[in-house]
Amino acid sequence: MSQPSRNQIDGVLMLIEQMISRDGGALSFGSYAAAEGRLVVDYDKGPNGGCSECVLDAESLKDFIVEAFETRGLNIEDVVLRS
Repeated sequence: MSQPSRNQIDGVLMLIEQMISRDGGALSFGSYAAAEGRLVVDYDKGPNGGCSECVLDAESLKDFIVEAFETRGLNIEDVVLRS
């Protein structure tokens, strides 16, 4: 697996954000430490008009992000969600 570029990171986050924005959430790049494979993502869960079941929990969101990178052959070892 290769290290992702900033453009690749932004592209993956944009795809995931499309999924969570329907529920009022937002994602943005925080930082990336290539040596550790650690991606920090700013996550605004956002309210969705009282639909607490609609919003992804943090662990599921992390799993989606890691899987999105893995399917593209990009190495992300750890995702930290920052609120």
